[in-house]
Amino acid sequence: MAGVIARHGRIDILVNNAGRSHVGAVDETGEAEQRALFEVRFFCPAALTRAALPHLRTRRSGAIVQSAAREDDCRSRESPVPLQISPPSPELW
Repeated sequence: MAGVIARHGRIDILVNNAGRSHVGAVDETGEAEQRALFEVRFFCPAALTRAALPHLRTRRSGAIVQSAAREDDCRSRESPVPLQISPPSPELW
């Protein structure tokens, strides 16, 4: 984050849209693969959010968008999955 701020002056929005595909039943997926999936889908976005929040709080401005691949949705493929962006909570600032 420091490099981005140094180069561009500020962060306006963080989009966490990391993901990778995986096909297989949970009982057929090894622990290393499961941990790698959690690293990309949970721990990396959490780390980026933690890194961006101090800057966004200082500026009292900005947004964080959490997104996931459609394949992560358990509903049927015919069911639309809208992008949901919530306004920042006043408690955040």
